Amino acid sequence: MLNSYWQPLNFELPPLGAGKYWHPIVDTALSSPEDFTDIEVAPKIAQDSYSVTARSS
Repeated sequence: MLNSYWQPLNFELPPLGAGKYWHPIVDTALSSPEDFTDIEVAPKIAQDSYSVTARSS
C-alpha cells in the first residue's frame, strides 16, 4: 500500500480465509530499524482494513 496523500488513509484488505492474517513487514512511517520486520515476528492484522500514515508505504 502506498499513501502519497497528506493525511492517513484506510485501505481495505482482501480476505485471506480462516486462520490466515495479513502482517505488516515494511512501514516507512517508522524509524529505522523498526521500519522492516521479519514475518515471523510481525503483528497480525485481524481487521479488514489497515491505516497507512500520510506519505508512506
